[in-house]
This record gives sequence, C-alpha cells and structure tokens, in this order.
Amino acid sequence: QSAGGVFKLFVVHLKSRWTNIISDPKSLQRRTFEAKACRDRIVERTFDMGITDFIIVGDFNDHPESAPLQRFYKRGDLEIGTLVPASDSRGERWTHYYSREKVYSLVDGFIVSTSLFPGIENKCGHIVDIPDVLKGSDHRMVYLDLILTPD
Repeated sequence: QSAGGVFKLFVVHLKSRWTNIISDPKSLQRRTFEAKACRDRIVERTFDMGITDFIIVGDFNDHPESAPLQRFYKRGDLEIGTLVPASDSRGERWTHYYSREKVYSLVDGFIVSTSLFPGIENKCGHIVDIPDVLKGSDHRMVYLDLILTPD
C-alpha cells in the first residue's frame, strides 16, 4: 500500500500517570504537552515533507479518547492518524495492568496514517496473551501485520 514499501515509523513513550505535582494530577498536562510536541515533530517530518505513510507506536500512558492521544489524531483540519483497534485471542482490549489498583487499561498501540491504514492486515492489531505474559512487564505486547506492496 505504501510507495515502494517505504514508510516512517515514530516511537513514543509519554510520561506516566505518576506525579508529585499537585496542580497536575496524573500528569495529564505534561503528557498532553509531550503529545503536542511529538505530534508537531511528526507533522514536520511527514506532511510538511510530502510524506503520507507513517505509523506512530508506543506507550501513550493514557486511554484512546484522552487529550494526549487526541493530539495524534487531528490538528485543526489536518487529519493525522487513526488508532488501530487491537485485541487478544479472547477479544479483550487491555494492554496494561496496574496491580496496586487492580486496573486494566489500553495505553499501548498504533496510530496509522490514513494512507497506510489499508495495508494493515484485517484492519486491526493484536495483543499478546500467552501464559505469564505479565512476568517481564506490566504491559502486554501489541503488534500488527502490515502488507506493503512495492511499486
């Protein structure tokens, strides 16, 4: 789907929700500013250079409808990308487990440019749910299969 099978890949890891700043509970303001800075850099390295095929992947440390993630979907009238839906073999959609509060959440994933989205096999990603998946991390691995057709 991409020109010559070439696309740009951006990896982000936004600030965690932990904070000691009372005026920014759960570090929402900081993550939103980080997301805006990352988004602006991505726009410079893609749209401003005439590149339309890209993937943004990472640990966003926030839910898909949050202010930080909204920064990656759209800027004004500019459509930037779409969150790729992902689930595990049982249809569950969580990627992070916070054991202290017993909370499951979706904070990791892929945002794909509109032009590259058709190249995602089955239009969805996958969340790994093998036994002991949380032994090495409190995040589950997320992946997608991308079918590129060279020119």
